[in-house]
Amino acid sequence: MGKASFFITIDSNGTLVSRELIDSIPNDWMTQKILDKMPIQQYKPSITNPTKIPVKVKINSELKALVDIT
Repeated sequence: MGKASFFITIDSNGTLVSRELIDSIPNDWMTQKILDKMPIQQYKPSITNPTKIPVKVKINSELKALVDIT
């Protein structure tokens, strides 16, 4: 049905700071406006990041239709 890639930036306290759409297939399947309306997540700082450095993560998502084979 569609694919999208976007960056999220998480601050030192685990708070989502921003989401930035990279691409969408088909082109209008995901937009920055839709991405901005998605619920905001809270994250826990990782134990492998003891100095709590803010991070930027690339997220790849895909939505597929379920096929009923019965």
